Amino acid sequence: MKKSLIIHIVLIAGAVIGGSLLAQYLNRWQNNIDPSRKLVSDTPLGGFHKFASDVDWMLFINYLGSQKTVDNDNVDEVTRRLEKLISYDPNLDKVYQVGVMSLCVQSPQKAVELLKRACENEQLKDNWRIPFYAGFIIMHHYPKPNIPGKNPETELAKMAIYYYEQALRRSGSEPEQYLINCYLRTKAQTLPSYNDNPRQAMLETLYAEWKNSSTSRSQNGAESIAMDVNASLIPDLQARVLKAAQEAKAEAKPEDTQLLKLISTIRKDILNGNLCDKCLTPYAAGDKFCSTCGNNVETYGICANCKAVLKGNFCSQCGTAAPAPAKPAAMPETLPPSTPEKKAEPEKKAEQEKK
Repeated sequence: MKKSLIIHIVLIAGAVIGGSLLAQYLNRWQNNIDPSRKLVSDTPLGGFHKFASDVDWMLFINYLGSQKTVDNDNVDEVTRRLEKLISYDPNLDKVYQVGVMSLCVQSPQKAVELLKRACENEQLKDNWRIPFYAGFIIMHHYPKPNIPGKNPETELAKMAIYYYEQALRRSGSEPEQYLINCYLRTKAQTLPSYNDNPRQAMLETLYAEWKNSSTSRSQNGAESIAMDVNASLIPDLQARVLKAAQEAKAEAKPEDTQLLKLISTIRKDILNGNLCDKCLTPYAAGDKFCSTCGNNVETYGICANCKAVLKGNFCSQCGTAAPAPAKPAAMPETLPPSTPEKKAEPEKKAEQEKK
């Protein structure tokens, strides 16, 4: 065998080995940059998978338009087309938001399966609608599980909460109202009190949400759990708690001892400010009666001498000094030893000046 032929064979073999190693390295490098690449079909399309997905998407829309509905006759074909689309481009969010939703009635299990795969896709981690659709399908179309000793509705609610919570985390600081309502209502349905008193279950849910957020902030170095609820997934949580407490108290009966005890606890822990004892409506300084129910309220913020409403540290009518502010209900019961002494110093100075 000629020497030149041996050299060529060695070079070819080296090139094949080197190319294989380089291909493996590049494949790992590409997967690190775009983890969704491993979800793409191995169909040899010369790198035009996204173009193929756009073409197939238009064909899929045309196909759906030719069908009256998705039923037993075409559900398999619709599923096949969706699987093919996702294999070409797993990051095409409209496939999940429009295409997969066409399966929610006829094949809800398959729809949730596809949406679950999309939730696990790092490229779609900012899309809150995908997990929301999964939770919605579970609550409204999913078959009820047959688990001995378990409430089917409760089990479905537990499944849906996972997706609703994921949607809330993805939606940022201003989630849609219907997303918040779905999350809270579904969480309330997991409580034993929901069947007898849905308002009590909702109030328990909001209170648990407040406690969880407060505990989270306390563990992160917060000084106390006093009125800061920004750690919660639910915006305006305190206002929601107040509204739920008002609605629950309006329908509460004397025999609803657990509900009344819960309202009392929530008022002590969360609802700062002055509230009517009968309907929990906030009232202002100087008010003697509740503007909502007409109930007598404990008047505050008035001058001890002339009964005028105070606007500052001294009465604007007679100049009498305002009393020291009352301790907030949510603050710790014990105060530092130096605090009473500091409060007493102005009074001692005033007595000395009079003498």
